[in-house]
Amino acid sequence: MANASSVAGMSAHAASTSRAATKSSAQSGPIAVSLTGSTPPTLKSGDSLSLSVQVRNTGSTPLTNATTRISVAKRALDTLEVQSRWSAGEVAMTNPVTATTNVETLAPGASTNVTVTIPANQLDVSFSMATMPLQVDVTGGGSTATIRSFVTTQADSMKFTPMSTSVVIPITLPADPKLFTASGRERFDAWNKAIGPGSDIQRLLASNPGAPVTWMIDPAVLDPAAAQDGSLPTEAAADRATTSTPSSSSSASASPGDTGSAGSTPSSSSASSTASAGSASPSNTAPSGASTSSTSSRDASSSSSSSSSSSSSSQDPAPATTVEALAAGLVATLKDRPSDQQVVFTPYGDPDLSSLTADDRPPGSDAVLRRALARPLSPALKELSTTVVAAPAAPLSVSATNRLSQVWSSVLGGKPLIITPNVTLDGSDFISASSAARRSTSGIPMIGYTSALSAPLSSDGADSDVEAGLREQAAGLALYQQFPSADRSLMVMGDRLGTTSPSRLAQVLSAIDTAPWMTTSALDVSSRRSAGTVAKLSTEAPASDGVWPRPSTQAFDARDLQRASRTLASLTQVAGAVVDGDDIVPAWSRNLDQLTSTRWRGTSPDVDELVQHASAAVSTIPEHVSVVPARINFFSDSGTISVTVKNDLARDVKDVSLTLTPRTYAVQFRSQPEPVTIKAKGQTTVRVPLAAQAASLVDVDASLTAANGVALGPDTSDTSPLRINARPTGTWIFWVLGIVALLVFCYGLVRGRKAGTRRRDELARDIQLEE
Repeated sequence: MANASSVAGMSAHAASTSRAATKSSAQSGPIAVSLTGSTPPTLKSGDSLSLSVQVRNTGSTPLTNATTRISVAKRALDTLEVQSRWSAGEVAMTNPVTATTNVETLAPGASTNVTVTIPANQLDVSFSMATMPLQVDVTGGGSTATIRSFVTTQADSMKFTPMSTSVVIPITLPADPKLFTASGRERFDAWNKAIGPGSDIQRLLASNPGAPVTWMIDPAVLDPAAAQDGSLPTEAAADRATTSTPSSSSSASASPGDTGSAGSTPSSSSASSTASAGSASPSNTAPSGASTSSTSSRDASSSSSSSSSSSSSSQDPAPATTVEALAAGLVATLKDRPSDQQVVFTPYGDPDLSSLTADDRPPGSDAVLRRALARPLSPALKELSTTVVAAPAAPLSVSATNRLSQVWSSVLGGKPLIITPNVTLDGSDFISASSAARRSTSGIPMIGYTSALSAPLSSDGADSDVEAGLREQAAGLALYQQFPSADRSLMVMGDRLGTTSPSRLAQVLSAIDTAPWMTTSALDVSSRRSAGTVAKLSTEAPASDGVWPRPSTQAFDARDLQRASRTLASLTQVAGAVVDGDDIVPAWSRNLDQLTSTRWRGTSPDVDELVQHASAAVSTIPEHVSVVPARINFFSDSGTISVTVKNDLARDVKDVSLTLTPRTYAVQFRSQPEPVTIKAKGQTTVRVPLAAQAASLVDVDASLTAANGVALGPDTSDTSPLRINARPTGTWIFWVLGIVALLVFCYGLVRGRKAGTRRRDELARDIQLEE
């Protein structure tokens, strides 16, 4: 049995713990193997050990004469350090008891499950409590695939003081730039993949793991940021343009305010509404391939619940056709969640608090952090929870912790509840003897989670759900043995850069509940919770090599923040030129500030794409207001010409000034037109007085300026939009008119002479007839 002195040993093996937790699936040559069942969950005297093993032929030829062998040795792996070394292959299996069975011939790509049992009379379970090494070897085709796992044991007479274990599952968006850069159908498809029916997030939230769990949700999942559309549509217009097939049975709308999440008690009156729309009924998901008695019971309960839900629904709801409707479906699912599930929120966008508060943080970090904290939860989200927590992905130094608390207090009032890797609190990945809940020397409440317990919730698919459950129990027993019988609490954090599968979550929760040294419990996030013991934080942020969930590397830098700041400054000026444009900057900043989200850690190219798209989109907004190109014939000394100005923006543009400048002195504008307001998607015609000085073909530059000085229109330095064919009249018009009059007179005179001759001839004929 280990004691408190083993704490020091963990630091040296933190990194190997993380590596072992994410090892590749057991595969060698043409053989892939995984554990799909283990009975019983914890061995006692008189128990046999039965394992279900899945064997798959990954080769191109049949797998014949393969065998499966399981081995258990009477050797205590009672510290996290030695468990890590065992998983990494650094500890040998000595004097094991084994059992072997044959594997049927497998065709290429085929798989089978085999059950191997070690009888009770061959197992030595004389420890009062222990974790023993378990090894599975499948040999065939000239290769051997190996799994290294654990078996936990206890004496019948052993009494435990279960450690209260809270499980927190982050719900964050995937690192897909299209969620924030795309528009129209492409945007809808990206969001549908992220949060729509059948998505990882939707399946997880709709599952019922059957034990207390806390969903730590980025509000951006449930209250999406508006698309970066350069035509500046209102939110209602953007919703209608999301898909080409509008929904007749469901709708979603959101007010155009700057919405998001704020502190633990958001108070801004500008919170926007998140629309509600129909969503699919939550379906319960059970762990796949689990065969422990507790998990089987959970499967049955889940299946029954799912069947009941299906029978109570007469018809499927209409599919969502807008991004907002997809989000509203998740909100509806969370409103119907079981009573043992609670919701807390991160600040909007799940900002990378570790990077934004670090001593070497990029300039502009404080402004981004303040904006994130100032965004209030929408009314629909407040119905789910009003609790917002700070959840830095990487360990914090004492100065970073105090800096975060100061900004939080100045924006929201009160101190934040900081959920952090336990290495922040103790300098190692071991939980304190008293409680996961701690407080800093300055009184900041903090909760530490341990990597060894959190790593089994990985979403990388490196091991099976059953293997994850066995690792969870082994790590929990190692922690229990540090301080046996102490009244302690633990915290487990789900995957931060991926989505934990429903089956994995259910299996880990089952492993906790079936281990007598642990029990699941709800996380206490109340403002009146009792303060924990004081944690003396380090002056430098502890190394994060062994931290899980893996924090990876910071994605944004000073250049990204500077470019984003310039983009928002330009957008602010543009927004001042449109009617009712107060919502534009808040909506776009919700989108652009996503570049500092935790989700981008390790994916800096995606952050660059986000910033570049926003910058390009803002730069094209003024070009949506322009002068319609025209060629004008002007045959006069002076007069007026008509110039048409169009507005392709989805909003009215106010007080637009048109300035016309000829490139030669052949024409001269006597005055410039008065400022005009142009309706959205419309145009207007202005009359401009003009004087022609000489005959010429004149190019005219036309510049548009908003009332706040913002230049509108595309660059016309190379090609002018207007060309005037000037032909002033001067004295030549009188000569022309005189000549025309003379010609008319002469023509009339000739006609008159002809008419006179005809009348005399006719008179002579008449006299002759009378005679």
